[in-house]
Amino acid sequence: MPTFEYQAYDRAGQMVRSASAADSMRQLRRELIERGLFVTDVREIRPRSPRRRWLSPRIRLADLSLLMRQLAILVNSGMALEEALRLVSDQTEQPVQKQALESWREGVASGYSFSASLKKSSFAISERVVAAIGVAEETGHLHKVLTRVADELEEGNDNRQTLMKGLIYPAVMIVVAIAVIGVMVGYVVPQVAKVFVNARQELPLLTRATIALSDFLRVFGLPLLGLVAASVTGFWLSLRNPARRLRWHRFLLSAPLIGNWLLLAALADWCRSMGTLLHSGVPVLSALSISAAGVSNRHLRQRLEAVGEKVRQGNSLFQSLKAEPLMPGFMLHMVSSGESSSELDTMLIRVSDYYSTRLKNTVDTLLKLLEPALVVFMGLVVLLIVGAVLVPIVKMNQLI
Repeated sequence: MPTFEYQAYDRAGQMVRSASAADSMRQLRRELIERGLFVTDVREIRPRSPRRRWLSPRIRLADLSLLMRQLAILVNSGMALEEALRLVSDQTEQPVQKQALESWREGVASGYSFSASLKKSSFAISERVVAAIGVAEETGHLHKVLTRVADELEEGNDNRQTLMKGLIYPAVMIVVAIAVIGVMVGYVVPQVAKVFVNARQELPLLTRATIALSDFLRVFGLPLLGLVAASVTGFWLSLRNPARRLRWHRFLLSAPLIGNWLLLAALADWCRSMGTLLHSGVPVLSALSISAAGVSNRHLRQRLEAVGEKVRQGNSLFQSLKAEPLMPGFMLHMVSSGESSSELDTMLIRVSDYYSTRLKNTVDTLLKLLEPALVVFMGLVVLLIVGAVLVPIVKMNQLI
């Protein structure tokens, strides 16, 4: 659904400048007139191109969460939004945060709503954040929604940190292990091998295999490293193709262990986003569209968009989710209970909390098991290399 920026005057003659989503410009004009506004200008807000969004300055999720929480406290205390933005801007020491706050404050001071100021800003802000704040401004519960938005951003950042810890830490350990083994095989073993060659004695199988591996790495090591780097670069460049990226994202969700982590993190973020939007007063169809757009995995996003289309056709959210094989049973049960009790937003937040906790516990448990396993593996490999060097030396000493 497109978003339009409009300028109008109310019955008191005050100018109103804001933004709103509608099926068409004509429909928005009709809705504004029914609200008693005299419309002077309506124009569609064009979405940023991918390149421009990539170049747009960004605020870290943790920092944005803190800013929203500070604004919620100040607004709840009775302070005007413009003054709250000015105060938070004066207190922050981060240049990016200060620039963002000043751009938002200038928009509010010019007559725009806070949500419209966020959307107009050059800083990339999630559409679900803008939508939730926009509805909150209309209902008069801005401080409550700002607090919920801060909670959502904080939880999303925690899930990302947990996921990155589970993926990066083992990768670093493996790279270090390969580097240590490579130095021993590529440098230490060749130095010792010269002694064995001069001795002209038959070497044990383990020693011959280690020397052969060392010779192979010295000759083909750099070309192999270049080939691996070129292959990885070519693979990532190929993911620019939407069809290939969709297949890759589908494979990631089906991959052992990692697929479960990615699904838990994505569903936790989606459920919290849906719960926050619904609690803020955003209609279900709009909430489904906005929350699905925030899912990074293309395959899961496609399935959630299909869920939104089924709901648009008249099906319940539970029935629409149940038709998708990816959706876990626990989430389906909670959604069904939420629809039956008219507490869907609360149930979705609980699902998000459960999946976030489950993801953190799973990653922590795996890392506790993986670290000693990698240490034992490195120890065994080093032991084999040392054995390949020491066994022939001991035999040579026995012959002397």
